[in-house]
Amino acid sequence: MNLKTISLIVCLVTTAIQSFAQPTPPPGQSWESVSSMSDEFSGNAIDGSKWFKSIWNYPFPVYMSRSDDNSGVSDGKLWIKATLNESNPEGRWFQSARIHSIDEMSYPMYTEAKIKTAHISAYNTFWLNNGDSFNRDEIDIIENNSKPSCGCQPNFPTQMNSQYFHVDENLNPKEIRNHGNFDSNNLSDTNPLKGVPWNEEYHTYGVWWKDAQNIQFYLNGEPAGSVRVGEQRFNAPFIEDREFTRELEIIFDLWTNQATWLGGLPPKSDLEDDTINTMMVDWVHTYRLVGTPDINDRPQSISWDNVDDYVIANETRPVFEPGETVSITTTYATSITSAVEADLTYVAMQVREVDGNGMTVRTSPFEAVINGSASNANTTTFDFTIPTNFTPTTTIPSTETLEEGHRLIMLFFMQEDGGPLKDANTEFVLTADRAAYANTLSISDFENNKNSIKVYPNPFQDKIMLNIATAIEGWE
Repeated sequence: MNLKTISLIVCLVTTAIQSFAQPTPPPGQSWESVSSMSDEFSGNAIDGSKWFKSIWNYPFPVYMSRSDDNSGVSDGKLWIKATLNESNPEGRWFQSARIHSIDEMSYPMYTEAKIKTAHISAYNTFWLNNGDSFNRDEIDIIENNSKPSCGCQPNFPTQMNSQYFHVDENLNPKEIRNHGNFDSNNLSDTNPLKGVPWNEEYHTYGVWWKDAQNIQFYLNGEPAGSVRVGEQRFNAPFIEDREFTRELEIIFDLWTNQATWLGGLPPKSDLEDDTINTMMVDWVHTYRLVGTPDINDRPQSISWDNVDDYVIANETRPVFEPGETVSITTTYATSITSAVEADLTYVAMQVREVDGNGMTVRTSPFEAVINGSASNANTTTFDFTIPTNFTPTTTIPSTETLEEGHRLIMLFFMQEDGGPLKDANTEFVLTADRAAYANTLSISDFENNKNSIKVYPNPFQDKIMLNIATAIEGWE
């Protein structure tokens, strides 16, 4: 095998492991490329029929420039460079650039870009916006910083910072937002870019803007975080009747701020190092959904299929022992509305103690038993270990020792698109010995063996204990 053949194989393998397909469209539909918002950047200059530069500024020390020193196209890449210029007005020494698409579009759409970040403390961004800060719909696909200087953002080198804003000066509150961040260490083990910092390789970032509220982010071909318009940060209440209604443009830029939420300012010397001060975009691809969906609406649902396996004789509730590992079968499905299928966030379980009014007293730690990488509709079986503690120092009491009127609930629920919940919760019995807990069977009349006793499923593993008050003639 000669060197040319070896080189060709290496190139093909490298291309294969870093190419990722678009999300699967709903049945009956397909992705159609939008050429005016896609670019391979194969020329020697920014294509003025697709892109323009803007110069509105972020807060100090950023100075946005149209200078060819700060942005351009070469070697098949769009690049944005941060340079040091202390002669700018107001001493704005961080000189950079911002590139917008001329065209705008709305949902349902998918856009993705292959980007390698500048390795300085700054946000390398890929986002969608309509250009009015007081009345805007905004989707921040990435605001990534691979080299935070503040010493306070240790996860930033692999954390995909994603979020949405909905701003309307006529509404209250005027601005709502929420994050949909994702760490690349949570990619599948087979993904070649799992855990690779943003500056070390090109990563493919995408967003599927599904409808007026649901937004799913993608990283290197896998679902990442998601947001739903109406959600708020810090678990604040959901705001109803907030929707995206505007067409948005694509924007790339590179900027910084002294705030810890960004990661702090870079040292000025980093702006003079051309090996680290440039954000590179290999390509951007944008698609719209076309075709008529042939998919019916589907409600969000989840069921605990084999809960009856743990209901013992004369009991209506499942009975478990603390620390017991049980096999649970569930059937679940995310919702489909107007041909848009919601993505699974997780299926989770925990134990809750409630009082006589149904109010929560204590809850065990949350445990996700099926994560968001699973299919959106499935029947599956998994093992779950019954918790023994609410906290490291607080034991879950058995049903016999619960305070009067209190009950134990097995919370069994799913979440879709980071928002709506659906549950298959059930009250259950916790006892130190399931066999001893079984209620006495009382049967008044036996005639030989005509009246048989059937116990199924058998919770005592082939042992049935009978208390027979009087002798039974002809028992076999």
